[in-house]
Amino acid sequence: MVPLEDVRPGMVLGDDLYGPSGAMLLKRGELLSSRKISWLRERGVEDVPVASSGPAPGKGQGGTDPGRALQDRFRRVADEPLMKEILDGLLDLFSPEDAR
Repeated sequence: MVPLEDVRPGMVLGDDLYGPSGAMLLKRGELLSSRKISWLRERGVEDVPVASSGPAPGKGQGGTDPGRALQDRFRRVADEPLMKEILDGLLDLFSPEDAR
């Protein structure tokens, strides 16, 4: 279990997550986003069962490279300044820790 304040976007749940009332909130294997982490905080969750091993560094679920997938998705709008800023932010978020 990892304290919620130490959970970061991109981490993967290692087990089903139940709230203080006993209701299931998220299923094992879910990718945690900023929105989901905030949602858990609102529901009183203090600790999260994070998987001890997630996808390989630089790889998303299924072994895909998230950087390449993002660049493919943003290819048509890459010339728009706002979209370039968004893409750069996402690439920073999904790049491996040692590549930053």
